[in-house]
Amino acid sequence: MPVPEAGRREGRGGVNAAPICVRVDRALSELNIGKTKLYELLASGELEAIRIGRRTLVLQDSIDALVERLRSSRLIR
Repeated sequence: MPVPEAGRREGRGGVNAAPICVRVDRALSELNIGKTKLYELLASGELEAIRIGRRTLVLQDSIDALVERLRSSRLIR
C-alpha cells in the first residue's frame, strides 16, 4: 500500500486521517491570527468555510492553500 504524502488524508477509515474541516477556534490557532482577521479572510474568499447548523467549519484544504500561497509569494522571509 502506498504511503500518503505528508499532510494528506489516508481516506476512509484511515487511522491518521486529517480532518476535512476544523472549528473556527482551531483555525485561529493553526494560523495564529485573530478572529477579526479570520472572518476577513472568509469574507474575501481567501478561506472557505461551511456551516452546519450554527457551527462554522473552515476547510482544512483552504487553510493549507492559504499558507502555501503566502509562502510562495515571498511575503514571509
